[in-house]
Amino acid sequence: MILDYTSGKRSRIPRDDTDRKAIKQLALGQYGYAVNALYLKQTVRDELLQKVCRSINEECKELCSTKSPSVLRDVSPLGLKQFTETTHVAELATRAPVLYAVLSSAVGKNPTVKKDLDVQQPNTRPSNPCHMQIWRF
Repeated sequence: MILDYTSGKRSRIPRDDTDRKAIKQLALGQYGYAVNALYLKQTVRDELLQKVCRSINEECKELCSTKSPSVLRDVSPLGLKQFTETTHVAELATRAPVLYAVLSSAVGKNPTVKKDLDVQQPNTRPSNPCHMQIWRF
């Protein structure tokens, strides 16, 4: 494989068959296949996991900040009355997309924002009895 840097061209030999496959798939623009090939390597998995964890940590810091608080921080009676699962899901999907994708995957849902937001219209009473308590204020 020849790499073309601004300082000149350098020749490199891929370490193994997985690297060779991934390089070929990247060159062909088949990124999903390249990721699947690289995901077989434990070092790549570890790096991806660390990257996802850092992203989730940053998203949670942003949600918990007092400068731009989450809807979950509004504990006033009016805030509790106006809270809906739809607004919470919408906030997670926009302000913490990586966390939202992980949580959606953990409960077996496809993490698509539009699909989840269409399930329940805003300002409607939740169908889950656990959520009914906030409507009694």
